[in-house]
Amino acid sequence: MIIKKDTANNLPVLMLDSSGVPVTGIAWDDATPPTVNYAKEGDSSLTSLTLSAGNWIEIGQGVYEIAFTAGILDTKGKFIYLATGDGALQYSGLVEIKDNDIDDIGSDTDAIKAKTDNLPSDPASETNATANKTAIISAVESQTIENFSIREK
Repeated sequence: MIIKKDTANNLPVLMLDSSGVPVTGIAWDDATPPTVNYAKEGDSSLTSLTLSAGNWIEIGQGVYEIAFTAGILDTKGKFIYLATGDGALQYSGLVEIKDNDIDDIGSDTDAIKAKTDNLPSDPASETNATANKTAIISAVESQTIENFSIREK
């Protein structure tokens, strides 16, 4: 997954037990709360994320989201996050953080289109090329040896 740098984002987590069964009901304020750690591009160790009601969200069927702030997602490159919860195996997620996302690319494309909308409809058409060729041949054929001159420098 590619996400935009300096933009808050909810990243998915699938919590499964050792049999592959989804684990539901893991809450941030449980007696044994889930743990989330992350590392940015260039980090040599993991950083622990303090969980709260606002950044650990249960979607259902073992799917959760971790809300990372723009301040955490502020480094271009790979971003890895790990989550564990009571009765669940560790989940590992990896995203790529970029300067731009697809919405920015779309607006860039719109700007390019606006500039190209005013170009001739078919500047390289065969009709135009043939007309230009005919005009050049006519101009050369109308020249006689008397029309040419040699210029000295």
